Amino acid sequence: METKLLRIAKLAKSDPKMKFASLAHLLNKEALVQCHLELPTT
Repeated sequence: METKLLRIAKLAKSDPKMKFASLAHLLNKEALVQCHLELPTT
């Protein structure tokens, strides 16, 4: 299943001139935790 953030990334990559009104609705605790877990460790 594709996440909302991945869908936005694909749309932005396919049309670099595309403008998004707001992405705030995509941010929630679960999404932020998942992004944090995917960060590379040093």
